[in-house]
Amino acid sequence: MIEEWKRELPSEQAALACPPLCFERFSEPEARAEKVLGYDAGGEVCYYRHAYSLTESFLDADDLTCESEVFYETVTAWRLADRRWLTCLRQGGEQGLCGDRLRPPSYAMADERPR
Repeated sequence: MIEEWKRELPSEQAALACPPLCFERFSEPEARAEKVLGYDAGGEVCYYRHAYSLTESFLDADDLTCESEVFYETVTAWRLADRRWLTCLRQGGEQGLCGDRLRPPSYAMADERPR
């Protein structure tokens, strides 16, 4: 997790991002959801990530029940030195195993972290 926090952080913003020293992870496997909070030396949240996916059940050619992902979302955010948040959004769905996952993420600045 230590190096994973900066995986999608654009290189031009890397020096401005506050590095987390510890992480707290919440997961709900049945809901296919996860949230991670990273904390700085002062105990403030400086990193945020959530991910979830929605699935749909279907019968395959042998009448076996299968699941297919129909939507996913991942939001990652970093607190910068000026206390604003850089947010990265990835969304997609129902495009096979890759499809929308190959699209570039969208980045935006915000005054508050995502919730």
